[in-house]
Amino acid sequence: MLFCRGVIKFCEVLLEKEVDDDEDKEEAVVGYWSAFVWLAGLTTLIALLSEYVVDAIEGASCSWGLSVEFISIILLPIVGNATEHASALIFAYRNKLDISLGVALGSATQISMFVVPLNVAVAWIVGIEMDLDFKLLGTACLAFAVVITSFALQV
Repeated sequence: MLFCRGVIKFCEVLLEKEVDDDEDKEEAVVGYWSAFVWLAGLTTLIALLSEYVVDAIEGASCSWGLSVEFISIILLPIVGNATEHASALIFAYRNKLDISLGVALGSATQISMFVVPLNVAVAWIVGIEMDLDFKLLGTACLAFAVVITSFALQV
C-alpha cells in the first residue's frame, strides 16, 4: 500500500509539473528563512495543542459517556478535518463538484493508502502488535463505503 501511495504521489507531481510549465513563474512571497521560522513555530504550537487535546480526551470520555476509542477514531478526525470538509462543501455549493470530490476523496485516499499502513509498519518496528484485520463489521462498513463512493462517482 505504501508503494502504491508513492506511485500515486509521483504521478501527481509529474502531472502538476507539466501543467506548471505552461504558467508564468511567480516569485516567492516569503523568504526561505522566514518560512522556516514560521514552520518551526507553528509545528511547536501544534505539538503543544495536540498534547492538550490528548490529555482532554479521557476527561471528555467520562463526561460525555463515550469510549476513548470512539472519540479518538471517529470524532477527532472529523473535527480535525473540519476546514477540509467546509472547503469541499463550498466548492460543491459553487457547482465545482470535481474539486469537491477531489478534496473529499483525496483525504480518504491519503489515510487509507499511507497513514494506516505506515502506522502498522511503525508499530511493528516499535514492537506493538497491530495489523490490518478490521474484523467483519469494519470490513463490511469499508466495502459498503467503497460501493457507495463508486456509485456516486459514476453519476
